[in-house]
Amino acid sequence: RDFIQPATELPLQYGIDMNALDEFAPPRPAYPEKQELEDMHNQLKLVLRSQPELKRFLIKRVAGIYLVHDLGSSGLTGFIYDSSGDAVAGFILLDLDRIQMSAEDMINLREKSIIQNANELPAFWGYRLSCGGLPCPGTVSGAIYLLFHESAHIATEVYGLLPSLRTTPEDYRASRGELPSPFNRFWQDPWNSKFQYPFAGKLRFYSSNPELSREQHSRGVDRAMQDGFPGLYATVDAWEHAAEVVAYSMLRRQLEFRRSADSRRVLDLNSVPGYARFIQSLKEKMRKDPGLQPDPGDVSN
Repeated sequence: RDFIQPATELPLQYGIDMNALDEFAPPRPAYPEKQELEDMHNQLKLVLRSQPELKRFLIKRVAGIYLVHDLGSSGLTGFIYDSSGDAVAGFILLDLDRIQMSAEDMINLREKSIIQNANELPAFWGYRLSCGGLPCPGTVSGAIYLLFHESAHIATEVYGLLPSLRTTPEDYRASRGELPSPFNRFWQDPWNSKFQYPFAGKLRFYSSNPELSREQHSRGVDRAMQDGFPGLYATVDAWEHAAEVVAYSMLRRQLEFRRSADSRRVLDLNSVPGYARFIQSLKEKMRKDPGLQPDPGDVSN
């Protein structure tokens, strides 16, 4: 019952520290109405009926979902490490005001933060979550999209599916590491795409100083989706790429981008080589996850 709750001291301090790095104001605990919190729990239960692997993962590896106001982004992942420095679990901070939006509205709000004069964009502009030409069964909430996205960050860190988020470029080069499939087709290393996008240095999401014109942004989205990235946010680094692949795959939706009233780019993640296999492997790890094990370095055990 307390899995979703207002941010407590430790998660809140983590959010404050992360906001400070980007010079954002500190977040505050969010206290939704009792019925609103009940609705969130019911929505989570309903979604997890069709995602039993994720349900097991949340039980085994996620300490909780903590609600705040004024989070610098829409969602934030924190990690719990053992005495050896290995990630063994995590927690999720969500901005209550953002998760009350639909997933489409929230994704487009994020996208507008990198576009100059975004308030002038027409109503038809932006990303849509579609069902391959068929009517979709309802609207996807921002909360569910973020749950999938942030859970993916915890899973890739705990299971070692990608280099640790603590890895520095120097350590990565020294280890002569290589990203796993399918991400090795997209990335030279976790920070640098193989595609040398001209917009790469201008993707400062949630910034107050966007650098892309509408036309530059549209060309960037078109090229990125043509190359197999699910949107520009997935081109930030390999970790965000993986999280976006997981989120859209678990939502079972195609991603569309509409740059004009009669022009759109559609990406079906199942058509991109390697994505389906990655999701299958991730779900298998979640299904077999034994949960937290005794920490061999903890003398109190």
